[in-house]
Amino acid sequence: MKNCSGLLCMLAVVALTGCAPNNPPVGIVQPTTVAATNTAPSAATPPPAPPTAAPEATVQAGQEFAIDQRATSTADALAQVALEVRSARIDPGVLVLRVAFVNITDESFQVLGGVGGAAARLRDAAGTEYEPIEVPPSLQAISPEGGFSPGTANLGELTFDMPAGGEPYELRFPQYSPITFQLDTPLARVAERPIAPGSYSLEGVVRSQQEALRTIELRFSELNVQDDTLVFDLAFANVGRQGFSLLGSLAGDAARLIDAEGQSYEPTEISASLADSIAPPDGWQPQQENAGQITFPRPESGERLRFVFPSFDTLTIEFDGQGQAVASVTSASGGAPAPTVQPSAEEQTYAAIEALLAKQAAATLAGDIDAVGATFDPSIQQEQATILQRLTSLPVISYTLRLAPDAAPGSGSTATRVPVELRYTLRGINPENQFHHDLDYSFAERNGEWLITNTYADQNPPFWWLDDVVVRETPHFLIFTRPDAQAELAELEQETEQAYATLQARGLALEDRYLAYFTATRADFTKLTGRGERYLGLALSRYEFAGDAIVTTSRAFYINGASFEDNSERLAPDERQTTITHELVHLALSADTRPFSPPWLVEGAAVFYSEETGGETRQRVAQDDRLAAASLEALTRAGALGEHDPTGQQAGFEYAFSGETLAYLVERFGEPAVLAFYRDYAAIPAQEVRDQLPQFGGGILAD
Repeated sequence: MKNCSGLLCMLAVVALTGCAPNNPPVGIVQPTTVAATNTAPSAATPPPAPPTAAPEATVQAGQEFAIDQRATSTADALAQVALEVRSARIDPGVLVLRVAFVNITDESFQVLGGVGGAAARLRDAAGTEYEPIEVPPSLQAISPEGGFSPGTANLGELTFDMPAGGEPYELRFPQYSPITFQLDTPLARVAERPIAPGSYSLEGVVRSQQEALRTIELRFSELNVQDDTLVFDLAFANVGRQGFSLLGSLAGDAARLIDAEGQSYEPTEISASLADSIAPPDGWQPQQENAGQITFPRPESGERLRFVFPSFDTLTIEFDGQGQAVASVTSASGGAPAPTVQPSAEEQTYAAIEALLAKQAAATLAGDIDAVGATFDPSIQQEQATILQRLTSLPVISYTLRLAPDAAPGSGSTATRVPVELRYTLRGINPENQFHHDLDYSFAERNGEWLITNTYADQNPPFWWLDDVVVRETPHFLIFTRPDAQAELAELEQETEQAYATLQARGLALEDRYLAYFTATRADFTKLTGRGERYLGLALSRYEFAGDAIVTTSRAFYINGASFEDNSERLAPDERQTTITHELVHLALSADTRPFSPPWLVEGAAVFYSEETGGETRQRVAQDDRLAAASLEALTRAGALGEHDPTGQQAGFEYAFSGETLAYLVERFGEPAVLAFYRDYAAIPAQEVRDQLPQFGGGILAD
C-alpha cells in the first residue's frame, strides 16, 4: 500500500544515546523500545596492537582496491543495519572509501536521528586517527531519505587524507565493530552496463507471504532492456477458486528495483492497469490475471537485480553475459524466500482430488483404459470403461477435468456430488470453441489413495455418455448421431450443407465447421438438452467471463429426429431443413448474443434468415386475434418465446410475429443497421454484466 500504515509498515524503536552528549540519539522505528549503547567509539574495544614497523606505502594515485568487509552493530537498535566497506580508491593525497549502510532484513524501517558519515574515523597502523574531509549528502545520516526498503543500502564515498602510518587500516564508526582492511586486492573493473539491450524471458513467479494475499501470484514474463530504462512485463494473478477483491491501495508504485550495490530505484512509468491497484477494477475472477508493465531507470550496476514488491517474495535476476537472464526466488535481502505456508486439511484434500482428475484426464486422452479404470472404484469400473470406449472413437484433441470453482470437497475421507468441469475440443472445430459440461463426482479415500466412487451427468451430459455414437464429417459440419439413425446421415449431410450455403449467401459470417447432434429418440433429446419432447431443435452456447471479456463456448445445435417423424403429417416437407438453418443462425450470431438479448430479437433473426417473411406470413400474423395482445415489451422481458405454452400454439405465433418484426426493421432501416442493433447487446462491458450474471458461466439455449 502507498502509506506507512499498510504493507510497508514501519518498525517503532527509540534508541537512547550513551555518554557522548554531542551526538544526537539514534533509533529504528520498530515495535519495542530498545536502548542503544553510546554513540562514541566503544571504550571497551581495545585498539589494535601497534605494528613493529609501519610498512611503506606501495600504492599509487588512481588505483582502486576491493575491500568487501562488513561489520555489525554493537547496539541492538542498529542490529538490522550492517556497515560495509566495499572498495577503496587512491586519489592524489587522499584515500576514498566506498561505504554502505545495508538493511540486512526483509523489513522496511527508518533510522531516526543518530550520527552520519562525519562520525567515521580512519586509523592507520601507527595509531593515527583521521576524520573525513568530505562526506556526501547520502551519508549525512545512516538511513537513506525515506528510510530503508528491504535489502537496500545507503551508499556513498568518505574521503580521508592519505594515512601516513601504513597498513593495515581500520575504519571505526560509533556503535559498530571496527573494520580492518589492507589495499592488497586490485579492484577488477567490469563494464558499466553489463546488460545488453534486448528482451529477456523471465518466467518467474513469486507468492505473497501475507495470508490475505496467499492466492495472488506475481508472474513475470519478460524484461525489456533499453538504453536508459528497464521494462518489466508482469501480472498479478488470482490462483484461487473464488473471486477476490483487494482492500486498500496497493499499486504498481510500491515496486522497487534494487541493483547489485543495494541502491533502490522507484518506477518511472506504470501502465494504467497497475497505476491505481494491482487488482482489476472489479477485483479478480478465479484464474484471472491483471497484466501490465512497470518501468525503472536502468541501474549502473546491473549484473544482478532484485525486483521487490511489498509482502511478496523477491525475484532476483542475474545476467550471465551470454544473453540469458537467470531468475530465482529469494527474500528481499537476497537470502532464502519465506517458507511456504502449510496447506490446510481442506486444501490438501482439494489438491489430491485435483491431481486425481488430472491423472484421469491424461489417461483418457491417451486412450489408456486400464489407467482410467484405476481412478474409479471397482464397483463402477465396467460402466466407465464402456463410456471411455465410446469416447475413444471421437476426434477429441484436448480433454481436461477439474473441480468447479465453487467446489468444496471438505477435509473428510469422502466427498459426495462434488461439482466437476469437463472441457474438450474436437478436431476440425474452432479450438476456441471449447465444449464444457458440468458433472458431479463422488470421491473416497481408500488406503491413502483417492478414488471416484460415482459420477452424475444430470444436465446437458456429453453425447457419448448416454449411448453409442456414430460420427459423420462433412465439409462444414461434424455430425454426431446414434447407430439407429445412421440411415439418415446422407440426408442430414445434404441438409446441413444446404443450411450453410444459404446463410453464407445471405452474408452471415460463419465458422469453418460446426458441431451438430442428431438424436433418434425423443427421450435422448430430452436427456441431452433438458427440453421437452415437442421441440424440433435447439442451439446451445455458453457464456463465460475471461478476464475483461465475455466469450462464448460449447457452440452446437441439436436436432430432435423423432419429433419430425412423429409429426410428419402436420409439418411442412422441408421443416427439418428449415429447423437446421434456424439453429445455425443462432450459432452464427452466438458471439453477439447475450443471455439478456431480447428473445424476440434472437428468434426473430433466426426466423428472418431461415424462412420466408412478408407476403402470406405477414398477412397471417396481421389477421391473428393474438396480435392485439402482442407486445415487444413483454417479449423483451420473457425468458423465451412461448415459455408458458405447453401446446406450442402460442409459441408458433410469437416466432412468426418476431420474424415479421425483424423483417419490418430490415425494410425500414436496412440489414446492417439491424445487425448493429443486435450486436449492441454484446457491446456492454463485461464488468457491467458480471454483477448481474452468474460468476462462472452459464448457458444460452436458443430454440
